[in-house]
Amino acid sequence: MFNWPDFMGGKIALLCKTEEHANMLLTYLSKKNILWASGDSLLPTNQWNRFKEKTCYALDTEGLFYGSYRFYKKRQMNEYVICVFNPTMVT
Repeated sequence: MFNWPDFMGGKIALLCKTEEHANMLLTYLSKKNILWASGDSLLPTNQWNRFKEKTCYALDTEGLFYGSYRFYKKRQMNEYVICVFNPTMVT
């Protein structure tokens, strides 16, 4: 079972390998009133096209951020655990 409290606490970055998965994740988070760190709504922009199958999403106190797998992998030892998103996480 996925540890949502750790994700919400900024300890986990979720890797979305497909745009469909990114949309599922962002729809789920939007229903929980999560916003982009900029303060904008998560929908309809998913930011997936920038890094495509290497797109990760992570939360901090300012909101949701996105970045490349490589970016989060470099920080994995100190800050983040990377988990691959699975649709069963939000159903």
